[in-house]
This record gives sequence, structure tokens and C-alpha cells, in this order.
Amino acid sequence: CPHMHEVMAMSKIAIASIDNEEVDEHFGHAYYFQIYEVNSKGHFFIETRNNFNNHIGHSEKALEAAYEKLKDCAAVFTERIGEGAAAYMLSKNIRVFEARGSVGDLLEQVVLSGIFA
Repeated sequence: CPHMHEVMAMSKIAIASIDNEEVDEHFGHAYYFQIYEVNSKGHFFIETRNNFNNHIGHSEKALEAAYEKLKDCAAVFTERIGEGAAAYMLSKNIRVFEARGSVGDLLEQVVLSGIFA
């Protein structure tokens, strides 16, 4: 093989953000999730997933619907998340983080932390 390229595994994360500038949405009321792939070398934007039936609430059915939108993600970053919703997502192997501030700063911290190496 003349050209072997090292392939770095990437993990998808979801960020609850209306404009992809600030982490500004509560998980249970998020209109949009910004989806990124990240690892210890960098990040790149994949897509925006809308969540217009956005009042997730705490019913099992509502949490299942949220999970279906995010099931390919390793983690979700949101301004706030209730204990029930956090426990549900964790039970489905999606890590949950509360965060505030700019999406760019958050992504930089995620890359530097190496938690999705």
C-alpha cells in the first residue's frame, strides 16, 4: 500500500443551540441540536437536527422521541437538563453535560479534554 492514512475514530455529540453560536437551550425545550463529530485532534460540524415537537417533558414517550433523534451521539451538551431526562439518556449510554457559553469554546474544551479521543 503506497499511501496508508491513519484513521482517527470520531464521536458524535449533540449541542442544544438555536443558532450554533451559544449553548442556549434547555434539553426539554430544545428546538435544535447541533451535531458535531469530535476527537482529540479536532471537530467538524455534521448537521442541525430540528426538534420542533420540542416540549419533551418527562413522559417516557417524550424521552424515547428525544433518544431517537440523538441515539447515534455519544453525548449531549445542554444549558439545563432535568434529573429524569438525564437519567433516561444515561441509561441509553448517552452522556449528559450541562454547559453554557459559546459553542466554539465548548468544542475547544471537548477536544482538549480528550474525553472523546
